[in-house]
Amino acid sequence: MPETEFLLTPHETLELHELLGNRITMLKKLNVSKANVRNSALTGFINDAIDRKTVEIREIQDFLDKRSPGTMQ
Repeated sequence: MPETEFLLTPHETLELHELLGNRITMLKKLNVSKANVRNSALTGFINDAIDRKTVEIREIQDFLDKRSPGTMQ
């Protein structure tokens, strides 16, 4: 069965939305923390974490867009 032929169950969709909300909260906290950091090494670490969280959020959103009912083609 090709990967694009299945839909998420309501429970799976809810779990992914919770995961997405968690990632968004972490991203917001990192952005707030970054404003208070003066150490360049720590700032670099935070920037890397922000980039990773942004990618994770985008991947979850893309996955949900492809697997949610009403979006299959």
